[in-house]
Amino acid sequence: MQHSSQKTLLAALFTLLSTSAMADSFQNRWEDATQPLTVNGNSQFTLEDSGEGFIRIKEKFSNKYLNIETGSLNSSPISTGWFSAQWKLIQTGDGWFRLQNRWKPDQYIHVETGSAKAGSIESGWHSAQWQINK
Repeated sequence: MQHSSQKTLLAALFTLLSTSAMADSFQNRWEDATQPLTVNGNSQFTLEDSGEGFIRIKEKFSNKYLNIETGSLNSSPISTGWFSAQWKLIQTGDGWFRLQNRWKPDQYIHVETGSAKAGSIESGWHSAQWQINK
């Protein structure tokens, strides 16, 4: 997807989610589409545009962001500009999205083994596809 298309997709997604760019849940496509994205016991997040076609995923009621700064998926406070806390929304073509890390582009958020983690994925993995609901 070209950069201008990514910006258009992000703008449309944020418009759909609301003017505050708030997402109440990230639902996973793996086996049961009702499984939420849960990190550190929290399953409510907001989206923030971090610029250049990337987003940050923030815990709704804290100042913690999903990141892979220490190598694994974590939710913690971050420093400004951390690429490890920036994610690209990649549409799969059928209304689902992959969440790809900016710092390590081979890392995607998935739930292949049960709990959410970041790691490499295989093409077509439903465990790495998310629906973002308002």
